[in-house]
Amino acid sequence: MTVQASVLSDPIEAAPGEITAVHVGLHNDGSSPASVRIRVVGLASAPGGPADTMLTVPAGSATTCMVPVSVPAELGIGQHAAGLEVHTDRPGERASLVAFTVSVSSVDRVELTPVPSTVRGLRTAKLRVDVANFEPVPVELDLSATSPDAAVRFKRPRVRVLPGQRALVSGRVRGPRRWAGEPTQHTLVITGQGRSSATTTTAVFVQRPLFARKLRGALAGVLVIALWLGAIGGFVWWWQERGDEPLADGAYRALDTDGDGVPDVYETSDGARITAVDTDGDGVPDLFTLPDGTQVIGTDTDGDGQPDAFTDTAGNPVANPLGGPSSGGPAGGGGDIAAGPDADADAGVPPAPGSAVVRGTVRAPGGPSMRVA
Repeated sequence: MTVQASVLSDPIEAAPGEITAVHVGLHNDGSSPASVRIRVVGLASAPGGPADTMLTVPAGSATTCMVPVSVPAELGIGQHAAGLEVHTDRPGERASLVAFTVSVSSVDRVELTPVPSTVRGLRTAKLRVDVANFEPVPVELDLSATSPDAAVRFKRPRVRVLPGQRALVSGRVRGPRRWAGEPTQHTLVITGQGRSSATTTTAVFVQRPLFARKLRGALAGVLVIALWLGAIGGFVWWWQERGDEPLADGAYRALDTDGDGVPDVYETSDGARITAVDTDGDGVPDLFTLPDGTQVIGTDTDGDGQPDAFTDTAGNPVANPLGGPSSGGPAGGGGDIAAGPDADADAGVPPAPGSAVVRGTVRAPGGPSMRVA
């Protein structure tokens, strides 16, 4: 025999119903070229399968070729023996047979384990799958996962695991957008598809809403507090603004800034602020300091609790510094403090009569005269 054949890849991994190929090496040790025809035997070829392989091997040289092999769909899991029948065009030379093995892998002893079995997240979560191969041969799996309302995408969907080895494949699960409500549980069916069979497992994705129940309760509490603070702030603003109403001409506003029950600041209609002091402790302010520093002494002449006669520090009558109407005090002096918001009903009462000195002579009948001074 001048042409020798050998199988370079054995066994070959295949799945039922597919067409695979076996790598064949040919060596022609003759002195002339040889035409070679290779036919697969031992496997029931399906109708319309690949034809025999034809090629020419030069004299004294070696070559390789790929011979297509049609794997029957009914072929079971395990190792299946087959062969290649090699024919040459040399007269009287018999055909040679070269054996090879078709391996239909099983994944029954391949375990898929989600790590962890339950993942949690708002909309996306990281998912990892541990692939453990307890088969005596290497396995190659295509990983995928399905869920009615969630999508899973693996970073490396195809994985090859040697016998007795493990591989960790990372992925990410993504659920629908959820703003509020209760957590939703998505069941994920993870499949490892081999060439001839598949293995499956399940995982759980618990999706939390963007606004969880506790967060919603906290937001409601914050909203209630904000409403109360807004109401209190509005009342304080109204209380402050109510004292800023414009005064009528000639009126004033008495302010008790130190809380002792006695006014110590008077605000007039023209915006001036006059400081008042109760120097004698009778509850009636009697010393007023004007914005320019001038001091005015007030006296309560009618006992109504409000000063109604005003003099300067030298005792000279002055006008009412609070802007009230003139009371006609001593020598036509200042006005009455009752012109303000706390005006007394007796405002405008004529002043008490003054005093006068009378000089003359008094005579009595029958007596000496008496001069009265």
